[in-house]
Amino acid sequence: MSKHLIEVELRGPLTAESQAHLVEYLVSRGCEKRFENRVFIDYSTLVEGVATRNLDVRVRMTNSKPEIVVKRGKFAGDYREEAVAPVGTHSLDSAVRVMALLGYRRGVLCDRAITRFQLGTIEVAIQEVRIIGTSFVHSMFFEIEFQNQLANPDEAAKTLREFANEVALPLFSSDDWTRYVELINVEANGIFDFDSDSLDRLVGLGMEISAQRPSP
Repeated sequence: MSKHLIEVELRGPLTAESQAHLVEYLVSRGCEKRFENRVFIDYSTLVEGVATRNLDVRVRMTNSKPEIVVKRGKFAGDYREEAVAPVGTHSLDSAVRVMALLGYRRGVLCDRAITRFQLGTIEVAIQEVRIIGTSFVHSMFFEIEFQNQLANPDEAAKTLREFANEVALPLFSSDDWTRYVELINVEANGIFDFDSDSLDRLVGLGMEISAQRPSP
């Protein structure tokens, strides 16, 4: 089912120590883990850049479920308008071909292992940034997202900041987040070019995995 919403989300860096502290905090409050394997192609970086973009266009596959995703708003802002359209296959091929016909032919290729927790109206996602083509983890960061779509976005962002403060989690500033994304684009992510890359390069990425993820 497609969805259209206002995504209210904040992010921050994680070390091995702060990741362990966050997981312990969430598990102690009865939150259950769920794991995701995700690959996505971010087309907007090569069109508008990172910090200057106001439209975020991508295809992604999470645990074998491909989608076309569009977000509108400031890239490093607290909230953006988001629309998600599922693609009725179990591979990215169809979505990538559609995007190519729309003029989106090159994008930044990203690979993530994600652990999600639900704590009331707050979803916490721990994201491991994999180096493309390997199981090695470059770095980690967290995202906290407010799930009640009826809430005022500014109030929702305030709630997220209070949660981060309670758990002693540092948040990225707008500039910090931009610099981090620019860094992983160079050191971890890759480029997918529809005109020169085989679609076979995407086979196996974003497929469902067990609770035990590859170790770096």
